[in-house]
Amino acid sequence: MKIYAHHDADGVTSGVLIFRALQAAGIEPEGVIFPEEFGHSEDWEEGDVMVDMKPIDPNIIGTVYDHHPDHPEERKYSLVWGDVPASLVVYREHQKLIPEEESWKVVVGLAGDGQPERTPAEIWQRFPELTLTVLSEYYNKTYHTPLFSILSSLINAPCRLNTPETSFHILMQAKSPLDILNNSTLQEKRKTISKITKNARSEGVISVLPKNIVLLAFESMYGIQGRLASALASEHHTAIALNEYNGNFSVRGALANLIRQILEKYPEDFHVGGHEGFLGGKVLTDPKQLSKVLVKEL
Repeated sequence: MKIYAHHDADGVTSGVLIFRALQAAGIEPEGVIFPEEFGHSEDWEEGDVMVDMKPIDPNIIGTVYDHHPDHPEERKYSLVWGDVPASLVVYREHQKLIPEEESWKVVVGLAGDGQPERTPAEIWQRFPELTLTVLSEYYNKTYHTPLFSILSSLINAPCRLNTPETSFHILMQAKSPLDILNNSTLQEKRKTISKITKNARSEGVISVLPKNIVLLAFESMYGIQGRLASALASEHHTAIALNEYNGNFSVRGALANLIRQILEKYPEDFHVGGHEGFLGGKVLTDPKQLSKVLVKEL
């Protein structure tokens, strides 16, 4: 049995939790696969598991734990679905199997998907260190950040550098939240991502689309579009970051669902996925087609 997982903090966390649940049930997974394309299931075998993705192929036979909308009614896979991040879907379904001492890990996925308030109360009670405030210096400013938020940022860093396997193995082996905070590999990769993101933003081109939606077009071999979109959305109500290197894009903000609805009308030009306020996708043709379609439709 293999586990297919999305390459972000929620997907990595979901993969860790389902891996531990299967082990507790006497099943040793063969490994975890992080497909480059969302929902891809190459080499899928009957009985495999997918977490935090909607399968591209509705005819795979296995179990899917997910929170993304619009799973087809006609499908062969069994779906465990919830309107919460996938890590919490897995946690709720297999709480009795997941080792209690590792249950804090669900916070990493929830914070990574921007919904730490969904964290079960018992997690905060069992692991009070999650709410410790961490001080950091950046450009002569002091930032006060809760530990649970930093954990997701650290786990996301290798994912954005196209090495989610690193995040998975570190989170699997972590005994406490402090193991993540103090991990030198994660700290170094987060610094690398900060530098890459800063350069991409300064070198990219920002345009304002109708309805005051901000679009940043940049080029990078790394998956930093989600981080860039989130940063821009904190300054504007809705932001899009488009990586013209590979056509991947992320949308954050109030109008994400509107943008999704528009792009879904052009299936030959775009693949679109995501959930409330968090949209991701890929331009299948010329990356400039994204702004052309949105200007026309908005």
